[in-house]
Amino acid sequence: KGGAEIFSFTNLHAKVYVFGGTAVIGSSNTSKSSTDTLLEAAVITDEPSLTSAARRLIGKLRLKSQRLTDPR
Repeated sequence: KGGAEIFSFTNLHAKVYVFGGTAVIGSSNTSKSSTDTLLEAAVITDEPSLTSAARRLIGKLRLKSQRLTDPR
């Protein structure tokens, strides 16, 4: 309902999100091993050049990705 699109790209472990002028780039999962064993990290930035770069990366990858959300 909020206009989010979710895609999966084979072999990409990083998670890349862009919300308006903010980008979040990291490795964090919601698995038990991520909670109990692994050291996960993420960067949150509102730096325009990094946010634009993240948006461009998503744009390139989405052409080769599997859409996980309904396009409506």
